[in-house]
Amino acid sequence: KTVKNVAFSGSPQENCLNKFDVENDIKSLGLNYKNMDKTKWNDFSNIDILLAIRSFNDNQFFNKPPSKLINSWWANIPLITSDDSAYRDIGAPGHNYLIARSYDEMLTHINKLAKDPGLYKQIVQNGADSRENYTREKIASTWIDLIENGIRIDFVKWQRKPRILHVEDFIVAKILHWFQLKQLKLVKRYLSILNRIGFKSKGKYD
Repeated sequence: KTVKNVAFSGSPQENCLNKFDVENDIKSLGLNYKNMDKTKWNDFSNIDILLAIRSFNDNQFFNKPPSKLINSWWANIPLITSDDSAYRDIGAPGHNYLIARSYDEMLTHINKLAKDPGLYKQIVQNGADSRENYTREKIASTWIDLIENGIRIDFVKWQRKPRILHVEDFIVAKILHWFQLKQLKLVKRYLSILNRIGFKSKGKYD
């Protein structure tokens, strides 16, 4: 496969690459660069390498989904991304996608993918193997199982409770949700402090 076009997936206004001379730097590698058209977010026909980099700091964006990684697997193109927790949850860095922790590392990854057909093919093939967990049928089956064997059963049990307990459940759920948000904010702040002093965290929040 001849690699020609590199594209950024995301809002152009929030593109962290805007502060770099990314178009000329990628052009110097013999490649073209563009922002994906937001009205054609699902059209990967003229894209050879996909970029989904939100930042080069240690923000792991716990609230973001891994959609762009799954899309790249189905589009048969390699993805270069920031170190988002969602991508690590379902993918394997260096195996079915690549992580860039700096602008220079991003350019290095792009150049290697363009110059090394074996690496390009390997990343794409590993992605193709991984995407089988995200077919329409499997996703639909997961939702049906959750609704039929989880949500529906719990809802029937909840309906049978006295009405006063419905109010109690609502209040408890609200309190738990508040504490979860507080915990997440504290974890993010803690990791941010550790990263500023040069400590790399490893564990469930990576």
